[in-house]
Amino acid sequence: MMVNQTKRGFVQISNAIFTHYNFYPKYNGTSIQVYGYLTKLNNSDYGYAFPTNIQVMRDLGISDKTFNNAVKTLVACGLVTVCKHKGAMFHNNLYYVHEPIEDMTEFFAKYPEAKEVWEAKQATVDKVARRKSVDKEAYKDAQTAAKSDVDAVLEWL
Repeated sequence: MMVNQTKRGFVQISNAIFTHYNFYPKYNGTSIQVYGYLTKLNNSDYGYAFPTNIQVMRDLGISDKTFNNAVKTLVACGLVTVCKHKGAMFHNNLYYVHEPIEDMTEFFAKYPEAKEVWEAKQATVDKVARRKSVDKEAYKDAQTAAKSDVDAVLEWL
C-alpha cells in the first residue's frame, strides 16, 4: 500500500506507530524517526522513497549503520519493504512504506514477540501502580497522624 501523508510541512503518522509497534523488539525512537522520514520522502508518483544513505545522514543526523538498523527493524515489523534500485546509475535503495496495522489484536496475532513484550511491560506497570497506591495510602496515613499530633499540641497549649 502506498503511503504519502505529507501536508503543509508535516507528516501524519498513525497512532499505532507510537503504541502497538512500540512493543516490537528493537523498535525504538530511531525507528519512528526513520519511518516518518521515509513517509515524508515517499514519492506518490512512483510509490516509494529513494533517499541515498548520505542524504539520510545529512537530514537525520544519524549514521548509516543506525539508519540501516532502523530499516531492518521496520522491514521485520512490516512497515517498510526495501528493494535494490535497478538503474545502472543509481546505487540507492527503494523504500516502499506501508500503513501500520491499526488493530492491536491483529498486530499481536501477527507479531507474538511484541505481545510478549507488551505483557511484560503491563506487569511492570501494574506493579508500579500497586506500589504507588500503597505509597499514597501511607502518605494519607502520615498526614492524618501529623494532623492528630498538631491537634494534640494545640489542646495542650
